[in-house]
Amino acid sequence: MNTIENSSNHSSDTTTTNPLLLPEILLHLGYFLTGNDLTNAILVNRTWHSILQRYVWFSVDLPTEWAIERMPESCPSRESIRHNCHFIRKLACPDLSLVDCLVPGCTNLIELEIKIVTVASLTRLEDLWLERLEVPLDKDRNFLVTCQRLSSLRLSTSIWNLPDLSSYEFTGIQWLTLIKNKMAPMQELEFVSRCPNVRFFRWQTTNSLPEGQAPRVQSLLNSRLRYLRTLAIPHTSLSDADIAVIIMSLPALVNLHAEASQFGILTTQAIVNSKRGIQELDIRSCESTTPEMIQEILSTCEDLETFGAGIFDMKDLARGPWVCKRLSKLHISIMTTSTTDEVKSVEHERMYDQLAHLTKLEVLDLGDSKRAHRGTYDWFDLTLSSGLWHLKTLRKLEFLTVHEALGKEEQEWICENIPNVEILTLSSI
Repeated sequence: MNTIENSSNHSSDTTTTNPLLLPEILLHLGYFLTGNDLTNAILVNRTWHSILQRYVWFSVDLPTEWAIERMPESCPSRESIRHNCHFIRKLACPDLSLVDCLVPGCTNLIELEIKIVTVASLTRLEDLWLERLEVPLDKDRNFLVTCQRLSSLRLSTSIWNLPDLSSYEFTGIQWLTLIKNKMAPMQELEFVSRCPNVRFFRWQTTNSLPEGQAPRVQSLLNSRLRYLRTLAIPHTSLSDADIAVIIMSLPALVNLHAEASQFGILTTQAIVNSKRGIQELDIRSCESTTPEMIQEILSTCEDLETFGAGIFDMKDLARGPWVCKRLSKLHISIMTTSTTDEVKSVEHERMYDQLAHLTKLEVLDLGDSKRAHRGTYDWFDLTLSSGLWHLKTLRKLEFLTVHEALGKEEQEWICENIPNVEILTLSSI
């Protein structure tokens, strides 16, 4: 250490040749220092101090005593905090007045932690995002009072044992997100049911619903959630039966985002038999979804505007034409399991004719085949000889995603007939 300290008194030539005085080296070194090692390092010399002090201030956890005049000697002073607050990335604040005082100066802040009691005193708070939160039983009332003032709540990876909610109603909440919380699914649904004006609900539960809870779910949701239009349940642990029961209990639901879920035959039947028209449906990466289910949805749901699914077999078009003429966005992988060229030709002709009727399409994504290797199937042939010319009716098309690069002749034809389209080739990414 003495060698380094003495080197600070040498000429600038020494500075440039000593790697432990180079800012980029010190920054990398400081990234791996913690505790006493970091404290000792910033005392080596002025260069080390100026470079490494940002790591000292990276995370600041202020104790409750910091809010009063008599502070422990170990606490940083208010002047010191204000002078270095631009280094702070994570801040734990015990008092509301400190939030107003410090946060404007913390220009690089990425995480702010304040106590539930403090949050409850924020009378103008409308949007709240809480992660890794544990609500003590003696503080749940403060949290519920806060929720009554919110219009948007996001709660993730948190622990909360809900009290009796019969005396609470969260009429202001319109956007609600519950992700991987350590709470029973029925408890979370109970909370949702107390939000009568919620319009968007994103839910990623860690467990499926207990058996025999369908009547309870329907009684909780059907009569209370009359405005919930969008349900997002990606990567959920809910079973196919759970999803079906929930969507049948939501009278205003028109948008369902269920990527990588257990969406299957029961949910498919719930959707196609529903009196309301589904407008947005995303079931990409759902292992239980079959081409037959996709065909049933597309040949039944007239109000579909956005649809995302997995692999569709062209042979299923024989079951009937698609009726979703309002589609503006279609994400689907089209293939054939037929073995003869004659049958494949007929299927391609029928498929192109079907796509040509979707004249409102703005996005046509034919490249999502994550579930299967490229060599597993014979994919939709995008050549003029197979019928690409049918798509001249898609004058509104803006984005076309394909597996493989199109031929030169096909590209020229598209540029001439669908001039505003942008083509994305997945194999080139």
